[in-house]
Amino acid sequence: MTALPFPLISAPGRHVNASGGRIVNTIIEQLSDTAGAKYVYWRAPGLKSFGTTQSAAPRGRLVVGSILYTVVGNKVYTSVAAGGAATALTGTLPGTTGVFMAANNAAIPDIVIVAPGDGAFIISAGAIVAYPDADVGQPNSVVFHKGFFVFTYGDGKTRTSGINSTSVATTDVATAESKPDTLYRA
Repeated sequence: MTALPFPLISAPGRHVNASGGRIVNTIIEQLSDTAGAKYVYWRAPGLKSFGTTQSAAPRGRLVVGSILYTVVGNKVYTSVAAGGAATALTGTLPGTTGVFMAANNAAIPDIVIVAPGDGAFIISAGAIVAYPDADVGQPNSVVFHKGFFVFTYGDGKTRTSGINSTSVATTDVATAESKPDTLYRA
């Protein structure tokens, strides 16, 4: 069987006859010298239009159940699995930088958003509101781990919430002791 020579790069050349061809949704891997072919072409998932929002500055996304929560600009939008136009939640989220989002395993999941430098927020009843426990302070990231929200701070400390809760006890604090420095992400 004659080998079909696919290009190795996806870049048009300066002249038509110098073109390498067009590779779409493909990952090229070089094989060892003992393999039957020199390269293998793996399929890769592509992108397709999923939904629309009224702004074009995405800051973060989180899937909770079958709902996609997307922070775009200073708004949070929800999208269903079918895609289409996203629904804006009420309230605004300050800042312009990327955000950290996490959801817990409560019967109705609590969705926490941390905008570094701007504070912690929660999505409650379709609205963006300030985090309900002032003991959370000014975290720079959040992650959900084994039933707890874990918040990090620039002074090397972490705080955790109650299990599947948003309450933060002032005693639930840990510090990086070996080499204390800034924590950037949980």
